[in-house]
Amino acid sequence: MTTNGMVYRDKDGNVVVMGGRFMTEFQLHIGLFEGDSKVCLDYAKSEASKRGVKSIHCLYPDHLEELEKKLMSYGFAMESSPFIVMERKFE
Repeated sequence: MTTNGMVYRDKDGNVVVMGGRFMTEFQLHIGLFEGDSKVCLDYAKSEASKRGVKSIHCLYPDHLEELEKKLMSYGFAMESSPFIVMERKFE
């Protein structure tokens, strides 16, 4: 993943994992990030620009309110999604 440009890590320990997630020509998907959210999201924005895509998406569980606040403060907005989420539980 690192050699494919899907993982960014800097000397301060900020990490972003990102990729196309089935829609490489339309968006960059952030799988996860850790550390300074502005540093991580600035890097993702730069990568999106290099790839020629106009949006960045981040999926996360609805109980992560702190993450939602960080994304909203960076300019992310809630939107309806073309994704269908399915789950199978094992007993």
